[in-house]
Formats: sequence, structure tokens, C-alpha cells
Amino acid sequence: MGLVVGIIGRSGWLSIVGWTLSGPIAIGILAAFTLADTKRRSAPIYTSPGWTKLTYGVVIAISIIGIVVGALGFAFWVGRL
Repeated sequence: MGLVVGIIGRSGWLSIVGWTLSGPIAIGILAAFTLADTKRRSAPIYTSPGWTKLTYGVVIAISIIGIVVGALGFAFWVGRL
């Protein structure tokens, strides 16, 4: 969500919103996944699905890109003032 706002919004305020959203939303998604995965691992029988590592990496990559895009958009906006 923060990546989309950062790309669409070329103004400084939208870049700040995109940068702010990228971190907390990604942390929330990853925290929910980690909590659910930890509960499943504590079960007597656990098999890890193959898609979990890939999905975890993709979410982290997208969140980092969103944070960078928002920060750069804000920096370019401040640089033009």
C-alpha cells in the first residue's frame, strides 16, 4: 500500500504517507504470519509449506522498496523547496 501511494503521489505529503504506511503495514503482516507460524510449529506434527519462505521474502522486499520510494519522493520534494 505504501509503495502504491509513493509511486502515485508525487507531492511531498503523499510521499510521507506512503513512507509511513510501508513500515507499519509490512511489520503488521509479518507479525501476524510469524505468530500463526509459531503456533503451527508448536503442534506435534508440522510440515512447512514451500511457499512460506518465498512469500516472506517478497513481503520484505516490497516493504523495503516502498520505504525507499517514499523516502526518495519526500527528499526530492524537500530538495525543490
